[in-house]
Amino acid sequence: MPELTLTGLRVTLEVAQRGSFTAAAEALGYTQSAVSRQIIATEAAVGAPLFERHAPGVRPTLSGEALLRYARRMIADAEAVELEIAGLRDRLAGRLAVGAYPTAAAVLVPRAIARLQKAHPALTVGLWEAGSPAQLRRLRAGRLEVAVVAIGEGLPDYDFTGLRVEVVRTGRGIGVAVHTAHSLASREEVHVDDLAQEAWIVGAGEEGGPRFGAWPTLEAPRVAYEAHSWQTRLVGLR
Repeated sequence: MPELTLTGLRVTLEVAQRGSFTAAAEALGYTQSAVSRQIIATEAAVGAPLFERHAPGVRPTLSGEALLRYARRMIADAEAVELEIAGLRDRLAGRLAVGAYPTAAAVLVPRAIARLQKAHPALTVGLWEAGSPAQLRRLRAGRLEVAVVAIGEGLPDYDFTGLRVEVVRTGRGIGVAVHTAHSLASREEVHVDDLAQEAWIVGAGEEGGPRFGAWPTLEAPRVAYEAHSWQTRLVGLR
């Protein structure tokens, strides 16, 4: 008697999501005949038709809907087992402490962490958000293994002596956020001199720590408000 297979379940799920054998074949990189064979084999295993054929494509039968409910769970369980076993084989395990400045912690670093944990499921990654100076202090004190800091024109010249440095280029430099009606809003580039008299909404950091938000090389930025989160700072621009 034919038996259910993970491949058959994955193909069945893809056909149900795409609504046609042709679209499922394209998404999976199979031929249409290969998709048809998998559906026929799966139907033989459960002893019931899984899809109704009609002009625009296919839709699941009642038996197909029942199988799909279990198929999603079975595929998820199989993937979890694969990840756990991969973690047992993976020599890269333990905990990795990563620091990042706020804007990198919002977009760049989470994507990198997701890729890292997919490749090394036994590795636990902790993320600490702070300004670049505080990160470098923690890195030298052994409290971080990786620090993502901001460098470039107009930023402080940090001391990286004794540290391994890899430059990640993001295409654009650091920016400023202003209201849409602000005189600088339509500018593609802003010079530091243009910011000297502007009022800043900054981050309220720990006492003695860096104030996130004001341009790093301004000697005495005019601070109008302090806020702990980036969301609050951006709302304040309205």
